[in-house]
Amino acid sequence: MKENKVKSFHFMGGVPTDICNGIVDVFIKLEGDDFEYWVEIATPQALSSHMEKNKENFIEPGYPCIIVHELTPLVIREALEAFTVDKEDAFWLKLYHLTVEWNINDLNTILDRQKKRLKNEEEED
Repeated sequence: MKENKVKSFHFMGGVPTDICNGIVDVFIKLEGDDFEYWVEIATPQALSSHMEKNKENFIEPGYPCIIVHELTPLVIREALEAFTVDKEDAFWLKLYHLTVEWNINDLNTILDRQKKRLKNEEEED
């Protein structure tokens, strides 16, 4: 398991004013990595408020967000560290960061690769 430590992070647009009901964009730098990753972080109350405002019973499909109890630097750092310590080099942080860049062709390529792998596994049995 490779551990990637959070070197620093900052909020786009400054520190959130309502720590219990909000959604923020956060930019993250990892130790030993000059790249700046971007993720969206939300509170459950913000998601609930969004559904009430739009008279919806669910959150519509969209960019995935990290959900935290409150938007404080301590809680956000804790969540980001959980997303960067992984068996595959900050897999979850990189996944959340990259999904905004993917298109349907990218997803179909991954699905095709998975189908081929599963078919090969079935043939081996």
